[in-house]
Amino acid sequence: MNAIYALLSILILLAGKNVRGELNPLVIKGYKFFDSVTGEYFPVKGIDYYPRPNEGDLNENNLDLFTDQYEHIWKRDVSYFKDMGINAIRLYAVDPNKSHDKFMDALSSAGIYAMIGMSANCENCEITSDPAPYCYPKLLKHRGQH
Repeated sequence: MNAIYALLSILILLAGKNVRGELNPLVIKGYKFFDSVTGEYFPVKGIDYYPRPNEGDLNENNLDLFTDQYEHIWKRDVSYFKDMGINAIRLYAVDPNKSHDKFMDALSSAGIYAMIGMSANCENCEITSDPAPYCYPKLLKHRGQH
């Protein structure tokens, strides 16, 4: 169980506020999140987010809609999240080989953390049926560190 929490903490992309205007990293203790700098409890107020249109060319599973290319899809939602008091969102289908700078900067400015799933629809990103830790792709460990 501790290994799962450790993996989750690695996969939390930072979008918080510190002296430089960035959010502080979060850590997991037991089953709760805490600010790694202040030690304060961080109550997650979040949602799952995958803004896939219900029709048209973008109506497909596992399409990474969080890149700069799709800013027109996610941009207005970030302000809605902030207005609702959301401080974390869980994302799906994030391709680690693509840039998500604009999206992550928008979340950071709104004080929102992004929690990224370990799987992705990209080459060498799949989790296999081998026993742990061999089931995880080599680059997975580095995904949450960017």
